[in-house]
Amino acid sequence: MALTLFRFHHGDFFEPSADLFFVNFLECHHTFWTQQRFAGSNVNSGFFFSESALVAAAESAHYGRFNLSEEDLEPTNRKGRFADRVWLTAEVEVGRILDLRRHETLLSFLLSRLPDNSGLKHGLSRTRAALDVLLLVLPEEEGGGFLTNWIGNRAHEDGYAGIAFPAIRCLSEYNQQFLKPLDESPLGYRFTLQDVRETRTNDEMDTAESVIQQLEREFNVVLFSVHRR
Repeated sequence: MALTLFRFHHGDFFEPSADLFFVNFLECHHTFWTQQRFAGSNVNSGFFFSESALVAAAESAHYGRFNLSEEDLEPTNRKGRFADRVWLTAEVEVGRILDLRRHETLLSFLLSRLPDNSGLKHGLSRTRAALDVLLLVLPEEEGGGFLTNWIGNRAHEDGYAGIAFPAIRCLSEYNQQFLKPLDESPLGYRFTLQDVRETRTNDEMDTAESVIQQLEREFNVVLFSVHRR
């Protein structure tokens, strides 16, 4: 599978030479022990990319603890708050990607792998509500949680090269005025995580479809380390 991905890579830990470029994405003690979404601590390493400059900026802004500005959305700007980062545009060829932007894929993955006595499996077998399923992989906690760890580990063991998943930091209410949709929403509106939860509760089908489109459109990809344990 051919993908074009984007990433702000910290300049202090970047090897620019073509012959040694691969070392930027080698598993090491730090990557293996760091808790990350779908790449749990002491489970498997992951390297994170975004589908656009806009999504990459939203992710970096969150972890840098600042809100986005117009200046920050120019990835070639070396004077902004990303001045210590190297902007990478990567053309990559990878194997199978587990696409969790689609609730059908996530539902099928969970139902086929969870033990029969799992309460979560029992609950999922009784629902087909897309947002109910997608919210499972949208915890606000940095680094995800137990379920995303489990999904990442199983996907890694099943031979997937990585996982595509909705960009939760693009749902931040603080960055909405700068996060323009990549194409126009049918409602002309950007959704926050609170909107996702309220839409699920209110069962507004037209709005739910627009929310799902936004979640599919703006996403991240975690690529697993090739070093398996």
